[in-house]
Amino acid sequence: MSSDSGPVELPPEIKSLLPDGQGPAPPSSGARSGAGAGSAGEGLLSKPEGHERTPPEESREPAPGDSASVSSRVRPALLVLGLALAAAVFSRIGWRDIATHVARVGPWFAFLVAIYGLSQAAFVQGWRSVFDPPLPARRFPQLFGLYLSGYAANSIAPGNVAGEPIKMHLLREATGGEEAVASVTLHKHADLFAQWIFIAAGVVVALARFPLPRGARIASVAATAGLGVLLLLMSWALARGAYSPILRRLSRWKTLARRLERLRGSAAQVDVRISRFYAEHPGRFAAATAWCFAGWCGGLLETWILLRLLVPRAGWAAAVAVESLAMTLNNIFLFIPGRVGSAEGVRVGVFLLLGMPAAPGAAYGLLRRARELAWMLPGLILLGRPRRACAMEVRGGPALTTLIAGEGAP
Repeated sequence: MSSDSGPVELPPEIKSLLPDGQGPAPPSSGARSGAGAGSAGEGLLSKPEGHERTPPEESREPAPGDSASVSSRVRPALLVLGLALAAAVFSRIGWRDIATHVARVGPWFAFLVAIYGLSQAAFVQGWRSVFDPPLPARRFPQLFGLYLSGYAANSIAPGNVAGEPIKMHLLREATGGEEAVASVTLHKHADLFAQWIFIAAGVVVALARFPLPRGARIASVAATAGLGVLLLLMSWALARGAYSPILRRLSRWKTLARRLERLRGSAAQVDVRISRFYAEHPGRFAAATAWCFAGWCGGLLETWILLRLLVPRAGWAAAVAVESLAMTLNNIFLFIPGRVGSAEGVRVGVFLLLGMPAAPGAAYGLLRRARELAWMLPGLILLGRPRRACAMEVRGGPALTTLIAGEGAP
């Protein structure tokens, strides 16, 4: 593993919540995995060799007109807009009425936070299923901590994809950069596939059991079909090789060509690993999808329990409809950091569409947000703590070294 590999760039939302100087750190010079794994570590996430000789003008700070600068101004504006939307909706409903419904949950909230750990564990097991060679079961707690770091990033930054680069960065010293990128990509694919199955089944239940307005029916079907088309395109691209074509297209830009040229070999290796996994381990990919589906069902169980407390007359069909429709519509607002405000507004709207009052819908949105924060905070703590080297042995290979937040030597 090259010792000059740089840290992954954290989104501004995460940097602002971490202690100074913390977050993903560059790998230590002593964390090496031998010649074979070392070459793998020089993957898509490593800085190119000779990076220290890069001319200063190529690494300058973004100018005021640069896209990074514009993004840093737009994100806070979107966050404020989301908060304003939530405040307006809740004020119209009535804060006292919302608080009364929140109080109905009482000590059940701690139970909901605890059982959601089973959902998180299912997602982690889904990730573990796509490692090649397989990851020993005794390393599950370390992988769980790494997953929580990515979960925290996805919960804060817009797009719901900021966590994947962080997981790749933290994992690459254990498996090499190419295997880290491949495993995270395969898990994301399985996760999205499971999510689409869950959404599609839920939308069918909602359309069959509830008299939704025509516009809502069309929107839900269109959103589900659109997500399915994107998933098919993703599946086709990954099976044929996605990273190499992306690099070739980006290399057409003269400013990027020299840097990206050095990554083509690693990109090709990642594509080979992914294609080989699909061909040789279809059962393990199916298992990963099943585990992720179980993780999404954990949210359904949470919704059912909350509905029993907030709207006792609601049953399983209502829980399925609320979870699937809210998930579908929330995907429209991925550009808002953490979907703050928009997620709460969508959940209130879904309650109204299904014939339930707005106040319990607002309480449901706030309680879901509180549970998300309860699981996000451990991930932020893991990102912010100094990390110590520990071994993560991969079956079929030598003991490799990784940096897992807050973990000691085995």
